Amino acid sequence: MYFKNIFQQKPLRNRMNFNKILSYTCFIAIVATTFQNCKTDNSKGNEVTISIAAEPKHLNIISGVTNGYTRQVVERNIFGYLGDLDVTKNQFTCFLAKKAPEVNTITEGKFKGALSFTYEILDEAQWDNATPVTAADMEFSIKTILNPKVDGADWRGFVDFIGDIQIDAANPKRFTIVSKTPFSLAQETMNNVPILPMYHFDPKGLMKTFSVSDLNDKAKLVNLANDPKIDEFAKDFNTLYNRDKDKVVGCGPYSLESWEAGQRLVLKRKANWWGDKLAATNPMLRAYPERLVYKFSANSQSILTELKSGNLDVMATIAPNDYDALEKDDNFKKDFTLKMIPSGRSSFLMFNTLNPKFSDKKVRQAIAHAIDIDEMIKTLMPNAAVRMNTLILPTKPYHRKDLPLIPLDIAKAKQLLSEAGWKDSNGNGTVDKVLGGKITELTLALLIYAKSPLPDMAVLMQNTLKQAGVGVEIITKDFNLMKDEVKKKNFEVVYQAQNGNTGLDNFEPKWHSKQSANSSGFGNPTLDKLIEQINMTLDEKTRYELYNKFQGIIYDEMPIIMLTNSKERLAVSKRFEDIETSPNSPHYMERSFKIKK
Repeated sequence: MYFKNIFQQKPLRNRMNFNKILSYTCFIAIVATTFQNCKTDNSKGNEVTISIAAEPKHLNIISGVTNGYTRQVVERNIFGYLGDLDVTKNQFTCFLAKKAPEVNTITEGKFKGALSFTYEILDEAQWDNATPVTAADMEFSIKTILNPKVDGADWRGFVDFIGDIQIDAANPKRFTIVSKTPFSLAQETMNNVPILPMYHFDPKGLMKTFSVSDLNDKAKLVNLANDPKIDEFAKDFNTLYNRDKDKVVGCGPYSLESWEAGQRLVLKRKANWWGDKLAATNPMLRAYPERLVYKFSANSQSILTELKSGNLDVMATIAPNDYDALEKDDNFKKDFTLKMIPSGRSSFLMFNTLNPKFSDKKVRQAIAHAIDIDEMIKTLMPNAAVRMNTLILPTKPYHRKDLPLIPLDIAKAKQLLSEAGWKDSNGNGTVDKVLGGKITELTLALLIYAKSPLPDMAVLMQNTLKQAGVGVEIITKDFNLMKDEVKKKNFEVVYQAQNGNTGLDNFEPKWHSKQSANSSGFGNPTLDKLIEQINMTLDEKTRYELYNKFQGIIYDEMPIIMLTNSKERLAVSKRFEDIETSPNSPHYMERSFKIKK
């Protein structure tokens, strides 16, 4: 009303001097600016601007190295799946499938005793060229992953349980996945396989002549690997479909609008997307924003500046100290909602056990005893994290609570190093040992990415490890460069974080000695067999017992040092209706954000 009275005043009398006019003008400008800063700003329109620490490696969801941001940006918005993890409900929900699969035990034939999973794809599901999504596309996607020349080794570790796929002759949208053996994670795995349009990614029909059963048969694959069609398809697939917005095609609600390398990526909502017809009854098919804008930065302070200035709508994984400061900032809370969410995110240090310095478990155990994790949490993450004793989340029923946290014990660390043959022979304060015929100092290169509070955490490690006679060189790299180094096993010790969910843990891709994604290099026949047994055991009680044995081996051998299970710290603009959150990464579903009316 006050503003209304100002603007409805009668014309100023001629005797009002210029200075008075100027005073009114300045007053109005100041009040209007203050009002603008305090209100919910919808001037940006129906788009969500999100900060993420690193850009996706590329938009080809199968080929090459991916990261968590690839899944958040690409998998969840551009491509489609049979089912996906509804992060707001903390459960798997159908996306392309009409319903959960029919599961049957195979009673005869080559795969007797294994399981089959029969799905039917939604009638409404279609590609951008208006043709239907069919079982043939599902089959093609699996064959693409199994092509030995496609740069998708990580994916192959997930689908090597598939013995065959059978398409219903009477219904092109109905198909059955046949497993080679009983596989406890089969359904969860199939839910997450991205479905690619065969017409777009294989216009020459190069993969049509190959079957899933042959591609996943190691004996037959020896000859198939030399087939020129395998080579030609893989060459095109690995190189042509990475960043070009016209080449990246899926059946999800968004397509690539633009990508400024190192700066931002923008997804644009498709007009008349097929999922709109079903969104009222299936939350997984809701897509409200016209644009999803992802800005890339690992610098938490620059992100905070962007957030406070209104250039960002969402910031996740806020540093604990920064989060505390924001909670005390009443001006900030006028425009943003702060949320601290229980999380499945755990962190650990991983050794390259192929490096002679870290091949002895006593060395790895000694380093664990020389790190003050409690002090790290108290100093850098107060009220935002707890310690972890195993790599399985405490919320899971097969988590081992009986394994004690490793205490800071410098004397114990020195004892273990001495037992492993490491002594300070030259009096320089760092223990050493003859390896490969020469004296080697026990100095570890600690690889981290430059995101708060990791550098400070590394310095705390450096200080306590020095007391045990272990040197630390801190190496910081861009997140994606760090991922590349880890994949190539070009590291000594690396800080890692993983986002768990409510499903069963599949340790085969990361921990089986024959898998390329086993970055630590740790493994042995006993552990391999145990991992295989876990995945093949359908009885819940027996499977939990096997999980317990797995945790015991990793705890004793210590190829990783468990650090923390942290809470997610999130800021979201009040431009949107209150969002639902989840312990599962990324803890929100940006395509479900709805502008307040």
